[in-house]
Amino acid sequence: MTDRYIDTQEGLEELCTELRGSEWLTLDTEFIREKTYSPRLCLLQVANKSIVACVDPLALPSLDPLLDIVYDSTITKVLHAAHQDLEILFGLRGSVPVPIFDTQIAATVLGGGDQVGYGNLVKTELGIELEKAHARADWCRRPLEKDQIKYAADDVRYLRDIYQRQLEKLVELDREEWLADDFATLSDPSRYTNPPAQAWQRIKGAGRLQGVQLAVLQQLAAWREQRAIDSNRP
Repeated sequence: MTDRYIDTQEGLEELCTELRGSEWLTLDTEFIREKTYSPRLCLLQVANKSIVACVDPLALPSLDPLLDIVYDSTITKVLHAAHQDLEILFGLRGSVPVPIFDTQIAATVLGGGDQVGYGNLVKTELGIELEKAHARADWCRRPLEKDQIKYAADDVRYLRDIYQRQLEKLVELDREEWLADDFATLSDPSRYTNPPAQAWQRIKGAGRLQGVQLAVLQQLAAWREQRAIDSNRP
């Protein structure tokens, strides 16, 4: 079936009708964050057993119909190196969709090495070499090129086969429960918030300060963080 590029609300509603009731969905995002505090979602890729679609949030008045499906707790959300994608979803709805399955974490449990990249996992598991030409593309520019859309679609296309292969191996090795704690940690909303009051903890050398010096640093860091949030600047 041909990949879909969804840039109308009518097209989104039609896609959601077909995705509703899926057992699982593979998800990925394309975004930019160099000039903003919060990442700006530029493309949301989604697939189930029979559909691969790239949804353009910059062209749509609302992603809510799709987000309702993504946040359906009866559907497993499959991602690779999920943290940044979940951060974006958290920013859209203030919560993390569950349940989550991260193929990067699963690869570690299955002996594939720590933090294996998606391209390497696709090559190892499926023998397919992915294109890298658009890895640093400006995803907010429109129109997107056909090659860009294919590149983005591939991020959820092959994830389907990898997920099902990993699931079979985990069942065969009786290691499904090994992933429960890691997936629970990924689903913790506190991972995706940056309270200004805690910003000082990320400043190099803060541990060497005490007393008045530490108090000044804490207040200055909190002020800076809140200003960045309010103005949506890095």
